[in-house]
Amino acid sequence: ETRSAEKELNKAHMDRLQTPHAMNPIQISALTVALCVVVAVASFFPSARGHNMVGMSAVASKMSSPVLRGVVGGGEFGQLSSSPRHHHLHQHATKIRFARRSGLANMDENCIGDPSLTVTTNVQMDKDKKMEFMKKASKLVSTTLGKPESYVAIAVNDGVSLIWGGEDTPAALCQLVSLGAINLDNNKKVSEGVCEMLKDFGIPGTKVYIEFRDVARENMGYDGRTFAG
Repeated sequence: ETRSAEKELNKAHMDRLQTPHAMNPIQISALTVALCVVVAVASFFPSARGHNMVGMSAVASKMSSPVLRGVVGGGEFGQLSSSPRHHHLHQHATKIRFARRSGLANMDENCIGDPSLTVTTNVQMDKDKKMEFMKKASKLVSTTLGKPESYVAIAVNDGVSLIWGGEDTPAALCQLVSLGAINLDNNKKVSEGVCEMLKDFGIPGTKVYIEFRDVARENMGYDGRTFAG
């Protein structure tokens, strides 16, 4: 009977060691708040998330509180590494590293890119007016796309052979290329601005096409490399 009682005590002791420690409501609340703060901070540091999420999830899986397991194990932490925001921040970090390696560290880290606007028209532009148009277009692209003007390129091919609707009438074909920042709102602003400026050369908006092209970083070369590295 003594041995039997000892076995029961040993078994009960082992069960207690293997069972997650139950926390009282106050402890659970305090730890939940602390972990939520960690989640919020980690959302701004992708490298920290990538290295620490597995460990945090493992800790959460051993907790007795389903709330904590949800926050850390299968909830916020569990999904951060594969979330769209995590992917965006990872790309942002890569972009910054490339800027520093390429001597672009003084450039706005949110605006690394190579926007260029090319305008082809059958109108022969006055030299001075053409330069004025190009400078205005450069400001328009820089402001609208949020890119440093030092990286904006404008090209105008005027006096070319171009017809519209089978007729030799003032017209223009344009193309805006950029690494990102190509979206409906920006495209509309650029289209409005370019068409308004081209009216000064007798080119109506109904005779203007503008192509907006969002180029992948690996497909844009610069200074003997690409923007992807």
